[in-house]
Amino acid sequence: MKEFHKKTNLWLFLIISLGALLRIYKINSPILDLYPVRQEQCAMIARNFARDGLNILNGRVDWYGNLNPRWILEFPLISYLSAFFYKIFGIHEFIGRLIAIFFALGSIIIFYLLVNDLFKKKTAVLATFIFTVLPLNIYFSRVFMPEPLMMFFNLLLIWSFNRYLDNDKGFYYAIAILAGALSFLIKLPSVFLLPLLAFLAYLKLQWKMFLKISLWIFLALVLLPALAWYSISNLKAIELLTCTKPLLSILRNPHFYIRMLESFVIFIFTPLGIFPFVAGFLSANENRKQAVFHVWFLVLFLYVVISPERHYIHYYYQLPFAPVVSVFIAKGLLIFEDQNYHKTTILKKINPRAIIAAILILFLVCSWLSIQPFYKYNQSVYEAGLKIKQLTPPGSLIIAGRCTQQAPLYYSDRKGWEINESGKLSNTMFLKNALEFKDEISLLRGLINQGADYYLSCDLQSFYSSPNIV
Repeated sequence: MKEFHKKTNLWLFLIISLGALLRIYKINSPILDLYPVRQEQCAMIARNFARDGLNILNGRVDWYGNLNPRWILEFPLISYLSAFFYKIFGIHEFIGRLIAIFFALGSIIIFYLLVNDLFKKKTAVLATFIFTVLPLNIYFSRVFMPEPLMMFFNLLLIWSFNRYLDNDKGFYYAIAILAGALSFLIKLPSVFLLPLLAFLAYLKLQWKMFLKISLWIFLALVLLPALAWYSISNLKAIELLTCTKPLLSILRNPHFYIRMLESFVIFIFTPLGIFPFVAGFLSANENRKQAVFHVWFLVLFLYVVISPERHYIHYYYQLPFAPVVSVFIAKGLLIFEDQNYHKTTILKKINPRAIIAAILILFLVCSWLSIQPFYKYNQSVYEAGLKIKQLTPPGSLIIAGRCTQQAPLYYSDRKGWEINESGKLSNTMFLKNALEFKDEISLLRGLINQGADYYLSCDLQSFYSSPNIV
């Protein structure tokens, strides 16, 4: 096959090995590093699946006290898979991270296959290395969150759909349907890939694509599972695709652009990748299909404009840019390798491959250093949760006051409620009609009446200084 030969196998093996080493760093640390709340949610659901039974419709979290309602948001595949292995090996959070890493390494392979179908082998290998060591992709492909699985199925969808268009084989058609359905289930914003797939279909079939019945069947089969899931979920699908705040108010805010600039320059391109990216983006394509990466980038940019709030709050919403950015950076670096271009620069006496190798090493170093703050976590919150588990009997209901996250509930292995820094319940989806309190004192009394046994706070100074308390 075109995609594999002895030398390529060696490079891919080295890249995948490097990717695995980068991602197992601190794999056994508490899930309190960057975005702990999202990770704790996935871990809670996984633990409750393992204890209550592997019913995918019975996902539950621990922050609604004794109500214990079903908590159905995005399709909880990583929680479900983790729960399956919890039943075999016991409940350990690193299992969720290992599952994430497994899919991340799969993403590296699929990404290589996709780029190799559209570009020369050298571009595919170089882009795969860059994809593997991009800062955001290092960190967010080893978290207990849906993002690593989303990335895998997104790439699998694009690669298999392109292969199906090329050879019309049922195998790739079936893979594309499965990958598309899981992509949209796991993260609904993946539907923004549909214009990309339409572009690929148009390149192959032009306007005849609208007459191809298999494409309409494909569209129905990839969308129906997501439509069914989100119709029974606790989420409004439209809010996942747009904003909960006025769109223009965010787009007019200069802090939004500062935040986006920080994310792209430091955690996606890295400072070393900016100029190669621009050069690669502006360079001519060797064939029509290579333009798919330009369309891909523009579609993702459109999603940022449509849903700026989520991109402003969460770094991981920029993760889908990683494959596109990697290809353009690789193209930019290979432009520099061209001998005719290289002879016109001040570096003409140096082997261009040596310069590219040095840039890649510096790229890796910059990536690794830039994400080190992501691994830090609040040790006191972690220890508080373990202490509560030690001091309270199983089944106790806990009030986690002013702890800013669900960690005390998760690590105490107790159900209860979380009160935020403002003295209000953090999660009220199932409590709006049952619990209405004018201040924190009445809230605490109400929760005691609901069965709360203990109060825990990781910020007693804030607690005692509150005018509602003293």
